[in-house]
Amino acid sequence: GAECLEYHEIRAKPGDFLLTDAEVKLEIQSNKMRIIWPRRINDRAEPDTPSADIPKGWGSQIDATHTDLIIPAEHTLNGKRYQGEWRTYHMHPGGKGTAVVTSLIDASPDNDKNPTFQKALDAWEELFDYHRYQCLFSRGRRAAEELDNELDNDAIHDDNTMEAKSSSPLSFDAYRQHRRMQQGDGFKPLYDHGDLTDPLTSKGRFNPYHNNLIPSVWFYGYFGSLTEPPCYPIATWRIIDTPMKISEKQHTQMKRLLFEHMDENCVYTSNHYQESVVRPIQKNVKRDIHRCTCKNFNSDAHRKATGEYVCDTLPVLPDDQP
Repeated sequence: GAECLEYHEIRAKPGDFLLTDAEVKLEIQSNKMRIIWPRRINDRAEPDTPSADIPKGWGSQIDATHTDLIIPAEHTLNGKRYQGEWRTYHMHPGGKGTAVVTSLIDASPDNDKNPTFQKALDAWEELFDYHRYQCLFSRGRRAAEELDNELDNDAIHDDNTMEAKSSSPLSFDAYRQHRRMQQGDGFKPLYDHGDLTDPLTSKGRFNPYHNNLIPSVWFYGYFGSLTEPPCYPIATWRIIDTPMKISEKQHTQMKRLLFEHMDENCVYTSNHYQESVVRPIQKNVKRDIHRCTCKNFNSDAHRKATGEYVCDTLPVLPDDQP
């Protein structure tokens, strides 16, 4: 493999947004689920978009443009293909390309639930249910009764009954607010978390770089292409060397959300085949792949605590390249 020239960890900042904030856009597409992060307008300082300082020539913090969940993984480690990938994309403002911070998704050996990952699944679940609600609305009461056996979410049926006499369905934000009122949990004011030092941060902000999602500071890296047509060769990949862990129930949920999604016109949207929405694993053709370990840099926290910038002993890591 190639030499690691990076000299510090990926220094990420979570930003100031909840997944339920109106500025954050959720999508369930034919081949992925996506979170679109708000763009900064006129170089605003606050609220912050999630961002990362990618080492080796990328400058300082670069805002994330979006985070994708794909099924299954398009990279392998030690010859193993994983359940999916959690990818956050960062577009360099000077035209260097796109840095993609990627975590592979693996089954927890103890079937433990990943609470941070669950927040993203719950947000997509709400969008999934909303599109079913739109479908039911468009078909009317008769169609809703015909679909009773397919849908078991009481909130959807209540919403459909409430809006059956209206001329148009609720907006997504209104739908979410109505569901929270039904559950006794109305919308909290945006940016109200009681911290006077950072008043524009949403309470419970979602961090796409949380250590439940990005469990290691070390990674494999290579320069390649995006994995969807037209596959532009502009991607700097950083594959975290330790997969994130999820439960079997979460694995089942993410597959259902993507494979069984129905749009507002009652059309199934997924292009999956044999539980996959991605291209086959591609062979590495003359791409230099490097691996960064503690011999190249220790974590910032370790450096601060001990003053040790590198380690002497290499930890046990997979031998094979992604």
